[in-house]
Amino acid sequence: MTKKLTLEQVNKKIDDLECSYYKGWKMDEYEWRFSGRVSQIDLMYWGRLHKIKRKITKKETKNDC
Repeated sequence: MTKKLTLEQVNKKIDDLECSYYKGWKMDEYEWRFSGRVSQIDLMYWGRLHKIKRKITKKETKNDC
């Protein structure tokens, strides 16, 4: 059985991943994704986390109706 992540946990993982590359200076999402400074594995993980986040928010809004 797998453990399901909550929206808070997913957001924290995204923030942790992004913060590991920001190092005190600001980049927008486009620069972060296409600057070449982020490893391909982290980009794939980042994309997967955002996909999970979209699924959770979609499910929550569906349940609210």
